[in-house]
Amino acid sequence: MLYDPKWQKPSIESFIGWLETQPARKQYDFNNCRGECLLGQYMTAMGIQWGVTPPSIVGDWRNTSYVNVANNLFGPLRQWTVLSEQPWTFGAALARARELQSHQV
Repeated sequence: MLYDPKWQKPSIESFIGWLETQPARKQYDFNNCRGECLLGQYMTAMGIQWGVTPPSIVGDWRNTSYVNVANNLFGPLRQWTVLSEQPWTFGAALARARELQSHQV
């Protein structure tokens, strides 16, 4: 049976599991702010809408859904290097995510 990340809530484990299903050499654009960056693609796979949550706090980037997901995965703005460090390939991001996971207790 194929792995479906929607079976889990966002976590470093499900992020790694999803990355393992992606082509290692495929590139992503970290600077894409329309949901096509690495985190946006993961969120799409998880069935999470890219955008502001809740809508009443428009303009405050700290309340956007991608920030909430990233905080759940990596901690508050600490380990976002998994997403932002180059090279911007799925394989490199997978290696960074595994490294981060190995340092978490």
